Amino acid sequence: MLRWERLQRVVLAALAVLACAALICGVTMAWFTYQYRLSAIGRIHPLTTISILSPGDTVIQSIDLSYDKSEVVNGIVNIKRPFVIRSETERFDLCIAHTTNIAGMEIALYEAEENGSEGSAYLAGITEKGTPYYWNRRDGVDLFTKDRYLNPSAEGGDRLVAAKGHAAHEETFRMTEVESYDKVQKYAEPLYWVKAGMQGRARETDDGYFYGNYILEITWIETDKETDILYVIAQTSDQGN
Repeated sequence: MLRWERLQRVVLAALAVLACAALICGVTMAWFTYQYRLSAIGRIHPLTTISILSPGDTVIQSIDLSYDKSEVVNGIVNIKRPFVIRSETERFDLCIAHTTNIAGMEIALYEAEENGSEGSAYLAGITEKGTPYYWNRRDGVDLFTKDRYLNPSAEGGDRLVAAKGHAAHEETFRMTEVESYDKVQKYAEPLYWVKAGMQGRARETDDGYFYGNYILEITWIETDKETDILYVIAQTSDQGN
């Protein structure tokens, strides 16, 4: 994967999530050349300096993006899924990497607050511990602005695709230290989005960690039966916004 700043020097927490127009039944990481490269980001290491959690503070390995009819309006699927970043440092960086098979797929990312109530929350659900949660967007600002992509292609036109000549390709598909794999279908080439210096907040319990609550929102046309892979990656940071 892309050598993203101190990627090799910190322990990453990563989620593999699949966005598709059918129920999720599994995922093949075909666009990774070597399994050892996948293992660098694909394993969850609980109780490290930074972790990705579900509401209720359970360490998670994936987000369920299956949907039901209540999440489809006028043929458009709209799913909202929560996750929590827990870090020992006040600042952390987020990276989202995804393929682009679904032409009309849109991604949004919002900071969230646990200040909702039943019937008046932007997102509600039940934690694995059986406790209800009610989340609202903190300020309604979508953090996922496309100008934060590291490797967009100038040849994509209206449909954004990754640039094959970018350093990200060399890191993701390198076969040896001097040779990289160049037979990648253009929509299987992952785009990388980065937001550095995200602000964590201490909780009233003051357990020594800083937390960030987020809502990942994905929309696509239900009849589009393509499959995309999306990763959420977090690392500690000493940068500002």
